[in-house]
Amino acid sequence: MRPAIDPDVIYSVREAAELMKVSRNTVAAWLARGELKGAKFGTRSWRIKGSALLDLYERRAAERGKATEPVQVEMLNRSIYDDDDEETD
Repeated sequence: MRPAIDPDVIYSVREAAELMKVSRNTVAAWLARGELKGAKFGTRSWRIKGSALLDLYERRAAERGKATEPVQVEMLNRSIYDDDDEETD
């Protein structure tokens, strides 16, 4: 279920973590890796626009969807013994 995030609201790391249901450390790691866009104020304070949270949520949901899609495997119609061990008369 998509979190109730207003794309026009500016959130703190704590608020973003609550909305995304992750720890503050996870949000900080996303910011440090550039996975989540935010603005840094001072030496430790970040602000994150709701639209950036929604973008990250959608990207992560798409990645999870790809990872959980079933892989279709075609069955071979021939036996492993076909052609190899055939006796000829």
